[in-house]
Amino acid sequence: MGILFRGWDFGNNPAGITDDEASLGYNAYSLLRTGKDEYGKSMPTLIRSFGTYASSLYTYMTVVPVKLLGLNAVSVRAVSLISGIILIFLGIYLWGVIGGLVIAISPVFVFYSRSTFETNLALMILFLGLALVKKKSVVMAFVLISLSAYAYHVERVLSLILMFVLFWYFYKIPKFKKIAIVSLVLGLVIQIPLFWLSFSRGANSRISALGHSGGYLYLYSTYFSPNNIFSRPDPAPNKSFPELGIFYWWMIVPFVLGIAKIIKNKEYKSLTGILFFTLMLTAPAVAAITHDYFSTWRALPMFMIFAWFISRGLESQLNKKNIIYIFLILVAFLEMYSNLVLIKHEQSASWGYQYQALAEFVKNAPGESIVVDNTRSGSMYVRLAFYNQYDPQKFQSRFNNLWLSNYYDHVDFNPNIKMDNIDIRPIDWKKDAYQQEILVSDPLGISDSQAKEHFLDKIGEIGDINGQPVLKIYRTNPTAKISGKISQ
Repeated sequence: MGILFRGWDFGNNPAGITDDEASLGYNAYSLLRTGKDEYGKSMPTLIRSFGTYASSLYTYMTVVPVKLLGLNAVSVRAVSLISGIILIFLGIYLWGVIGGLVIAISPVFVFYSRSTFETNLALMILFLGLALVKKKSVVMAFVLISLSAYAYHVERVLSLILMFVLFWYFYKIPKFKKIAIVSLVLGLVIQIPLFWLSFSRGANSRISALGHSGGYLYLYSTYFSPNNIFSRPDPAPNKSFPELGIFYWWMIVPFVLGIAKIIKNKEYKSLTGILFFTLMLTAPAVAAITHDYFSTWRALPMFMIFAWFISRGLESQLNKKNIIYIFLILVAFLEMYSNLVLIKHEQSASWGYQYQALAEFVKNAPGESIVVDNTRSGSMYVRLAFYNQYDPQKFQSRFNNLWLSNYYDHVDFNPNIKMDNIDIRPIDWKKDAYQQEILVSDPLGISDSQAKEHFLDKIGEIGDINGQPVLKIYRTNPTAKISGKISQ
């Protein structure tokens, strides 16, 4: 069922790709073709992206599916899908079949496996490391936990905390004392490039942009709110299913029963229990630093611990009430199906479905001067580059060696970019209306009254997956515009 939830209509649902997905995919394509990212930086530790300096591991791992499958939604989401499937088996290994079942069907883990999310890769690597702790493979556990820091920014903090907890535990055991020292040193050495970059503007750009000065305790508490966990979808767009919380509403009962069972059996005193509770408390502490009310993707590790609680609660009840839980799993299936339909047909525009058609349009008009209005979609350029597999060397040619020498300090981002005959920027009516051009915008960028005022001829429109207009395409008429102005 977990593979069905994740794999059904994969690549087409959600419909379209987000700007972050396009950036990760296009940079993987650029690395494949040139060994450099879109800016011309050879093998960057962090990907500049839109000036936010994203973690790089997901991009590097996406090079392989892009090589095998081409640059498309399937290849750019493949790493997240595989990570999600591995998490199911990790759940089985750590908590038994019921644990795997909870991860397999829970909305939060299904959603983050169906799209491109660095946090899902980081979660998988982190818990793969924790699974090795259970086998007493201490050195490899440290290596994997340390490597998770390269997959997502939150794990830069969590990995250090977990490594020191592990060191403290194993150092007290005589036969593991030397192994603990070697493992900690190795884990820290792996992160030296990240430590070095921590002094750059780029490495801290996200926290600088997202940090806030007040309400920390309140924001921290929201991650333990039953409403946020079992009912309300994530408040951020494209970060959850439309009508589902982190877990299904019926999981609240086994959640409470599971906590009681873990406390009764004193599982929190075991090494894995200590690590799990450390994650549960520290993951939201990192997420709450940002100004977001509730950020599912930044606190994802804590929801794995909640899955542990739920699985323990289900274990204590399944033998007594099998029929009830089979019924509830059927309800989960129906809820998941309805939300997959909703996200595909009601949110296609917010996922950028229209930009694939726009990319095809501009590709077939090489002799035209085209202005694409990016007022409400500043990072639109990378979607067009993604869909049309724009030559990475043309992108890279815009940046010289002096700029690249300070690569990790360029946090300012200019979304206005010219790609051959396509000028991606806000429309300038004082200039554009008097030149022979094609203008592309949403209805807010070019209203009917503006089209009439500037003598624009509508030549087409692009719709969402249901055919509802999202973008409009006009051709300017400079002669009529000049004549109209003279006559006025």
